[in-house]
Amino acid sequence: MKTTLRILGIGFIMSIGTMFMAQAQSFYTGVGPAISEGVSKVKLPAAANKYISNYFEGVSIVKADREFMSGSYDVEMADGTELEFNKDGKIIEIDAPDGYALSNRTLGSILPAKAIETLRNLGTDQLVTNVEKTAQGYTAEIAGNDDMEYQFNNRGEIVSISYD
Repeated sequence: MKTTLRILGIGFIMSIGTMFMAQAQSFYTGVGPAISEGVSKVKLPAAANKYISNYFEGVSIVKADREFMSGSYDVEMADGTELEFNKDGKIIEIDAPDGYALSNRTLGSILPAKAIETLRNLGTDQLVTNVEKTAQGYTAEIAGNDDMEYQFNNRGEIVSISYD
């Protein structure tokens, strides 16, 4: 009788634990409304909408998310380009579709002219796959066997070159 009660007690405790675990899992969903939220083109800041209209005319938005903590916007375009805008709608990162490089026109929308001139002089302006604006300046990733990354300061002067 004691063994039966013990087994029933353990079974009861395990079922309660399972029930609490299931409830806890239903509250924690990982990336969801608490972390990011989907937004339509209309809800993007005006500056982001203008940027998309100017540089991606005729290309539709596949997905747009607003990051909860930073307030930034991640936008995926139908051509595979990924864009990130700060909370005010200013472009802070452009990632070319896989196997493609960013156009000089697109580079000019985020990099200072001096940085573009440096890339052109080094012969890598047609190979840039990603550009990110940071607090220290700009990072430009170059496609190729060495996976180079150029760091520029805010004036567009080259600071460093690194290889992966």
